[in-house]
Amino acid sequence: MSRTANPRSVVPRSAGGSTPSGILGSPLSAEGGYFQRSQLPLACLFFLLPFMAIYEVGTISMPQGRIVASIWLQSLFKYFGISAATVAHFLPPLALMAVLLAWHLARRDPWRLSLRDVLAMYIECSILSLPLLALAAWRLPFALPESDLAKHVIASVGAGIYEEFVFRLILYTLLSIFLVDFLKMGEGRAVLPIVCLSAVGFALYHYPGHGVLVVSTFLFRVLGGIYFGLLFVTRGFGITVGVHACYDLMLLPLSVLHPAAGELFSRQ
Repeated sequence: MSRTANPRSVVPRSAGGSTPSGILGSPLSAEGGYFQRSQLPLACLFFLLPFMAIYEVGTISMPQGRIVASIWLQSLFKYFGISAATVAHFLPPLALMAVLLAWHLARRDPWRLSLRDVLAMYIECSILSLPLLALAAWRLPFALPESDLAKHVIASVGAGIYEEFVFRLILYTLLSIFLVDFLKMGEGRAVLPIVCLSAVGFALYHYPGHGVLVVSTFLFRVLGGIYFGLLFVTRGFGITVGVHACYDLMLLPLSVLHPAAGELFSRQ
């Protein structure tokens, strides 16, 4: 699920509101097991570096692979006066890296990283993308558009990074501020409406102004957004990005086996 362009960062709070913890409020520890360590910001950062490198380098040589969400972020920086194209191009990844590093520093975690954990995260993402891929294979109604393979690879990786940055990391935080801080809804009670609202926003994002909203694909993307949202609250940002990217990438061979898979990539 990606949309390419036409030619309070989430630092989760503990129940007491002071010490950063897991998304659902359970404390994360650098001394915990894999399922805790893989949610830590430093692990997420190093896990995401290859994805960011592929997308940022790829879009320099192939701008048509740029994701709309990343263009939104670039436009946001331009709104604040940063208009140089070369600088604006690299601000979204730098902003994401800054968020994760700030979260790491706020937690006062040790500067220690397990390469085994990072490799395990890639394997986990491949496995967790299978349920969504099965759902996609079940509801294949569209014809595969003519498109460039390299563009799809770049767009798939970018979608994982920046669509999750916008619709999970940023939007989840804004909705949390509104529901929890302003409406005084309990953090536990707020999770489901936040996940659902961000999923609807995620689905609508794939339909630009001239796009025709098809109920079946809209519902599929809402379900996909809910799945990514639940991953975000249970497995953290890094895993959610990886699952999204793996899902989009796995649609490539699926489209060869089943030519009707094409529209499930994105709106080109």
